[in-house]
Amino acid sequence: MPTVEQLQVAPSRDRLRDIANAVYPGAEVTSVTRMRGGLDSGVHRLGLSLPDGTRWAVMLRRFAEFSLPPLRQANTEWKILQLLSELGVTAPRPLVNDAAGTLCGSPAIIVSYLPGRPVLAPKDTEGWALQLAAALVRLHMASRGLKRPSFLPHVNDGDRAWIMSDSPPPDRITRHPEGPRLVAALRELAKYLKPAPECLVHTDYWAGNTIWSRGRLTGIIDWTWACWGDPAYDVAYGCFDMWLTGRDHEAEVFLEEYERLTGGPVQNLRYYALLCCKRPMPDPVIWLPSWHDFGMTEVTADDLRRGLSRSIRHAFALPA
Repeated sequence: MPTVEQLQVAPSRDRLRDIANAVYPGAEVTSVTRMRGGLDSGVHRLGLSLPDGTRWAVMLRRFAEFSLPPLRQANTEWKILQLLSELGVTAPRPLVNDAAGTLCGSPAIIVSYLPGRPVLAPKDTEGWALQLAAALVRLHMASRGLKRPSFLPHVNDGDRAWIMSDSPPPDRITRHPEGPRLVAALRELAKYLKPAPECLVHTDYWAGNTIWSRGRLTGIIDWTWACWGDPAYDVAYGCFDMWLTGRDHEAEVFLEEYERLTGGPVQNLRYYALLCCKRPMPDPVIWLPSWHDFGMTEVTADDLRRGLSRSIRHAFALPA
């Protein structure tokens, strides 16, 4: 199976021709641009010329072996994008499903192109945080009250076994200096989780997975890891990402706006914030290539390590 680095190279000319015809018979690829960021896939913007001369753009996403098999990643994201289209959530529209990889050479999907780009270093930081909160509220409200789709795991499925029992937690957590304390807190907090209206949860909601155009958030991308469950997970992860890079004030604005728009405090927030903090353990340096690929080359491994320690402190300070 190709690596992410191999998938960052554009497909061959023959494959591009076949891809264009799968999207629209008679179409031709006129440009190929690699999109930056991401650890589990290679993404390219394909400019197309249709037979009538119309210009169009689509996104090709080819999946690499990560914590989920590429075939499963492709099929899951395809189904989620279909659901989002039905719900009216602003996200890429699914166009061609090549989960088998017969067309693209590896499991892939082709989706519509959302004009714009992720914004990781905004000029208006408060407005940025406010828009991130509002978009998240729209996502959660659009899916609240629906029956859980059979293809979506529950947000707690991956961690329930070791949190709700005496079985050993993953070694990568206990190897971090704060790991044992974090595990003990999660096990205690899990006993008192409050029921919450469940909905579609992105689980990787940060600025790098949002698209902005002319100062407005216009879409949410990268849905491979979506789950069903407590919306507090997404709120916690949004705060966690801001804490990680020192945007403590923006995290406060983000949380306050989410709570204002939903009419009350987010329940279970400390539990899910701690759950988010364990994701890059034992060393958040694993995320450094993605930050550098986005152009944030000033971010260092030590910055992320300090950021994780700061995030853990913030998470413990949240209401239980």
